[in-house]
Amino acid sequence: MGSNRRDSAPAFLEVRQVEKRFGGVLAVNGLSFQVLKGEIVGLIGPNGAGKTTVFNIISGVTRPDRGLVVLDGREVQGLHPFQIARLGIARTFQEIHLFKELTVLHNVMSAGHLRATYGFWEGLLRLPRVRRIESRLAEESLNMLSMFGLGDVATAGAGELPYGLQKTLEIVKALITRPRLLLLDEPAAGLNPEETDRLKELIHRIRDQFDLTIIVIEHTMDLIRDVSDHIVVMNFGEKLAEGHWDEVRCNEDVVRCYLGED
Repeated sequence: MGSNRRDSAPAFLEVRQVEKRFGGVLAVNGLSFQVLKGEIVGLIGPNGAGKTTVFNIISGVTRPDRGLVVLDGREVQGLHPFQIARLGIARTFQEIHLFKELTVLHNVMSAGHLRATYGFWEGLLRLPRVRRIESRLAEESLNMLSMFGLGDVATAGAGELPYGLQKTLEIVKALITRPRLLLLDEPAAGLNPEETDRLKELIHRIRDQFDLTIIVIEHTMDLIRDVSDHIVVMNFGEKLAEGHWDEVRCNEDVVRCYLGED
């Protein structure tokens, strides 16, 4: 996406002067950036730069000490994670968060229950309306798994899948919630080069197919280069630079602190 569009288009997500302190450590310090609708934005920086804390703040896991997080014109900082999820923000984590003792299908269905429209007692009594909702969710979950090449292992235990497929399953779990904004926290961690290439294609595919806006935290620079429309670089909780790949790659501060001279 061109810089002209970034100058004129309204922000879909805005992080505005956000600060978060843990004890004596200032993890995020006056961070501001914007994400346009439909963009894939790379959020990069050294370990400890504050990237995952930013994801935690956006998704409601952590409340900022000050500053605003605005999603499509609505302030969301301070809301509970389930409230933010229902507004259309989904995420994955650095460490895989699966119910490994459950089947692949039931992992996806468990995430889909975020959209459940029945109450506790209805679910406990398994009323006919609940059974219909569960049947539709199972069908939707199986279709989603098939879409991403996991249909044949739907009845397998999630813990039995190879690591790369477990990563894909985590993304499917996020997608079943029907998000508008998807946060991917180091999705290429532990993947081999071939799996990483497939992940690049997957990220573009889900952006286009599901009309998503995506933010990616990643240390694999060729993935960031190949998928990102815009990049934000953090260091010590602050924004060090932002722009297109060529702009941040040539930024002297970024080269010195993170990317290296090569």
